[in-house]
Amino acid sequence: MHLLETLSLKGFRSIKELENFKLGPITVLVGANGSGKSNLIGFFRMMNCVMQGGLQRFLQEGGGASNFLHFGPKHTRFLNANLTFRSGVGLNACLNTYRCEFAFAAVDRLIFLHEEVQFEPDGTNEPVTYLFENAEPSESELGRREMNPEVDDAEISIRKFMEEVRVFHFHDTSVTSGMRQYCDASDTLSLRSHGDNLAAVLLRLRQEFPANYRRVVAGVNTVFPELNDFQLEPSAGNGTSLLLRWHPASNPAEVFGPSHLSDGTLRMMALVTLFNLPEPMSPWMIILDEPELGLHPAAEAYLASLIRSASTQTQVLLSTQSATLVDQFKPSEVVVTEMHEGVSTFRRLEDEKLRQWLKRYTLGEAWRKNVFGGRPE
Repeated sequence: MHLLETLSLKGFRSIKELENFKLGPITVLVGANGSGKSNLIGFFRMMNCVMQGGLQRFLQEGGGASNFLHFGPKHTRFLNANLTFRSGVGLNACLNTYRCEFAFAAVDRLIFLHEEVQFEPDGTNEPVTYLFENAEPSESELGRREMNPEVDDAEISIRKFMEEVRVFHFHDTSVTSGMRQYCDASDTLSLRSHGDNLAAVLLRLRQEFPANYRRVVAGVNTVFPELNDFQLEPSAGNGTSLLLRWHPASNPAEVFGPSHLSDGTLRMMALVTLFNLPEPMSPWMIILDEPELGLHPAAEAYLASLIRSASTQTQVLLSTQSATLVDQFKPSEVVVTEMHEGVSTFRRLEDEKLRQWLKRYTLGEAWRKNVFGGRPE
């Protein structure tokens, strides 16, 4: 399993300085609206774009580089990041580090000033640093270069991790949502961030990973008993378009479409699918921004069990405003996010300080009572 072990970040939006922030298999961000949870998640979205040669496009779509620097370029002209990854377990584990520094540049851009990889060669505990020479600093050299044979494993591992990091956001369940529209039946490499290819991914699971497919159907049925099975047949026209159709348990011969699904049910279908993907289709890190939106409290508890199970093969980072969902996690997995004078702070809970409170209250109840700050609103 590959884990992002620590993150240091300086100058990104409300994050003035975050030093050696530790991430485990599960990290749950809690805090009031506007405390900075989404800014931390936004950094991972940016790094995913960086590794795919899309830094400038990402900045333009976000209103320009000025919007991503702490208090703007007059106050902050540089953005620094340091990510440490652990690969393997026990004596075979090794640490790889990626460091980069961006500077504000003309036409509201960020450019690379510094980019390097630090890695441990096989059979040694002595780190080696490889500094990239970037002739085109508007985009990442690591993201576009052919691998150096001397540092192949480290580069591939780091780049693949950040390419695989995906921020999933299934909130749009309107009539124009991609999940309610036809999708390309061949779009099956991985589940898209907004679930637009959900039907195609389910079709691939049914054909290539039947055990995973059965778990998805059974999981959805847990929170939506009316589902008997999915009807995943491409349209009769050109055979490439696929709609999320399903058979109701009350009349299995009938076929309904996505318009017969509530918003919460559609979101849950996407979440259950995401957390039951086989290893070849699952990202190395799953990031969710308030996944509880529109879910019944019982469905939130089931979602937490899915996260727990999936965390054995993929790292999970999520933000939440739900005390019910927080109840399902350990205090050591929870990070409190707070805002003070425009600066976000991130503080991991300490079991010792909560022990007396947790004798009388659940973790979510203690949060509501503002025992550890970041009270839900």
